[in-house]
Amino acid sequence: METAFEIHVRTVTGLEETLAKELSALGALEITPKGRLVTCRGNLALVYNANLWCRTAIRVLVPLSSFPAREEKALYEGIKA
Repeated sequence: METAFEIHVRTVTGLEETLAKELSALGALEITPKGRLVTCRGNLALVYNANLWCRTAIRVLVPLSSFPAREEKALYEGIKA
């Protein structure tokens, strides 16, 4: 398996557990249901398969970066970096 990276999959309220089961069946790792979101780890093939086969997913997102931003200036500095 390629290097696994973090994946966020959006869904509607109440379908988090169902989506987690769908992602598990596709081979996702470290699955964590949250409010209207399921986070997991996987490779690019999982991203494609989740887009194609997950019936309860709204969006499949791959975070590019993350940083703390408690104020507007920190947000813009983080984006520039």
